Amino acid sequence: QVGYEQTIEPDLASQIFLLSQFLEEFPAIEEISFINLAGKETSSLNRLNPKGVLEYELQDQSKIEKFTQAKKGIFYISPVYHTLKGPMLTLSSPVVNKNGIIISVLTGEFNLTNLNNIVAKSHLGENGYVYVIDQDGFLIAHSQKGKSTLDSLKIIKFINSILEEQNENISNRYKSFWGESVISEGRYLSDLGFSIIAEWQTQDADKVVTTVRNQIILASLLVLAGTFLLSFFFTKSIVNPIKALEKGTQLIADGKFDRPI
Repeated sequence: QVGYEQTIEPDLASQIFLLSQFLEEFPAIEEISFINLAGKETSSLNRLNPKGVLEYELQDQSKIEKFTQAKKGIFYISPVYHTLKGPMLTLSSPVVNKNGIIISVLTGEFNLTNLNNIVAKSHLGENGYVYVIDQDGFLIAHSQKGKSTLDSLKIIKFINSILEEQNENISNRYKSFWGESVISEGRYLSDLGFSIIAEWQTQDADKVVTTVRNQIILASLLVLAGTFLLSFFFTKSIVNPIKALEKGTQLIADGKFDRPI
């Protein structure tokens, strides 16, 4: 949002200044542009041309979805596409003035390679790992560097079910793409079109499950023993006085009034 009421896009100097700030502040941006409401790029910067491309290089984007969606006021996120620089996606957003009127469109191409730095911090036990795949099952990031592939992981039935059915959250046991028996949890992120998969080798996971199960069994036995002892002493504390009362009653019935109860 810009802080003025005019209904035309910012002037060229302001556009270049804003785009250069974005390019400097967000290393993941490979290219960023302003598009006017007619669909024509009015300014564009990229890593090779951080001061702006030449005017004749500016393109007509009027038929491209990133423009048509943003012009309607919709924040647009493209499917992931793969380049020599790594996995990329396109983001676009309407630019509105102080009164909320759309005056331009801002669009950028984002490199997702840095996702590896985030995903690399995710681990499960000794051998578990997490990875992110795109809408076609291709790997975007993996927490273990040794596990990479250029093939689609959709050949795994579990992965395919997440992508095709766009399940929010499912789990399963199967043999992973890398040939390991794993317990898996998967989640489809509808806003981004990504899926996050966590796989944990069953041997490692079952150790934890067995440990937890044994702890539960031990705790259950301790609770049971404690309950038994408590019941025993509680019963004794009630039964003994009742037996004494019964004995005293019998003495009275026998006329033995000189005997203590």
